[in-house]
Amino acid sequence: MYDTNLKRKWDMAGVLEYARREGEEKGIEKGIEKGKAAVVANLLATGKFTVSEIAELATVPEDLVKKVRDDLDKKKK
Repeated sequence: MYDTNLKRKWDMAGVLEYARREGEEKGIEKGIEKGKAAVVANLLATGKFTVSEIAELATVPEDLVKKVRDDLDKKKK
């Protein structure tokens, strides 16, 4: 019984480690950045906030806000 439980524990640890590595390789960080860019785009669309306010609200650098703004401007043309 103890051996079976120990084996399950180590199997689960291996599965979790594999999933963590796969997530890193697949670019979880990229997904987070896309999400932040979407938030920035939504805030820009309101027209109520400055670049610095949006950067502070979305906890992103002002450069990202400017890039998203420029990308949105290009799409409008």
